[in-house]
Parts: sequence; C-alpha cells; structure tokens
Amino acid sequence: FIETYKMALPASVRRNYYEYNLARYWFMVGEMEAAIPYLTKLTYGDIFLQLDAKVMLLKIYYTVDDFEVLDAHIRSFKQFLHRKSSVLSYHQQNYLNILDCLKQIIDLNPLDKAATAQVRHFIAAQQPLTEREWLLSISS
Repeated sequence: FIETYKMALPASVRRNYYEYNLARYWFMVGEMEAAIPYLTKLTYGDIFLQLDAKVMLLKIYYTVDDFEVLDAHIRSFKQFLHRKSSVLSYHQQNYLNILDCLKQIIDLNPLDKAATAQVRHFIAAQQPLTEREWLLSISS
C-alpha cells in the first residue's frame, strides 16, 4: 500500500510522509528498531507529524529498554515543546503530561505496589493525555 500510493502524495511532502509511514509500519508490526532510522531522518514541516514521530520514538526507546537514549529524548522533547509553545497552544499540555507520566514510570520501583498504584492514579487523573492506555499498560 505504502509503495503503491507513494506517488499520489504531493511532491513537496512525499518523502517525509513516505518515510513516516514506513516507520509507522515497522512500529506497528513490532520491528521497532527498523522504524528508528526513518523517524530520525525526517525533515519536518508538519508539527503534528513531528510530534507523532517523537511519541513513537518514546515508545520505541522504552520498549527496547534503551533508557539512556529515552532520557535524552525526553529532555529534548521538553525543550522542543517549550520552544514551540506559541504554535502548540493547548496541545502542549498533552505532550508535557505524556512526558511527566513516562518519567514517573521510569523512576518507579516496580516492586513497590503502593508507588505503582500512586503512579497509575496520577496517570488516570491527567488531562489531557492521549497516550493514557499505553502509559497505564506499561505502569503495571
């Protein structure tokens, strides 16, 4: 499908959307590391495509247990959100909430049942939070 319809995209965005969709494909079939090169070489014009790619990278780094890179990505993502605050308006809070919840999960001692319950309650209470289901699934 991706190969067949690649040429239907406008030339100005073709490469970006083609590579983004290849990354999304590899991500969805569970070949997370195959998606990384596509996501890191995108040249962004659409801020929401960029945000989605950054969230996908968060999920990949977490899933493959690359916590050093994940920590660096969280910090750079926060800086990006602060630089783009005038463009993002109310969307900014959603992404900051995702990062805050993920950071709490990373810092969590999984054997501490009370702390785990507290983090899960924190995640459940965040508004807005588009990645709630994923965050709850990894906080168990």
